[in-house]
Formats: sequence, C-alpha cells, structure tokens
Amino acid sequence: MSTLILPVRVTVGGMSANVGTVEIDAAEQVGPQIADMLRAVADVYERAAEEVTSDAPARR
Repeated sequence: MSTLILPVRVTVGGMSANVGTVEIDAAEQVGPQIADMLRAVADVYERAAEEVTSDAPARR
C-alpha cells in the first residue's frame, strides 16, 4: 500500500493556518477519499458554527 500524506492549510480572509494532514491511499480511487475528507470538514464546521452565538465566540 502506498500512502500519500498531504498538508492541509486553511485560509479565511487574511488569516491562514496549517491544520494538519490528509492521508490518501494511492491504491484506491482518490476522488471518494477526498469527498470523505471534505464531508468530515463540513461536519466539524457545522458543529463549530452551532457553538458560536451572536455575542460570544466558540469555547474550546
């Protein structure tokens, strides 16, 4: 099995952050793996957005 490890950098407005890596199994189709990763990112974003109120930032 060959694994590609790619860095993930998120930029919003003028701010950027290295947020980790994504591992892709080179023996499998890449598209579905990237789609799964993007779904996971969307889930995390939704949970974070639910934690933010109009008068206070998310607490960690």
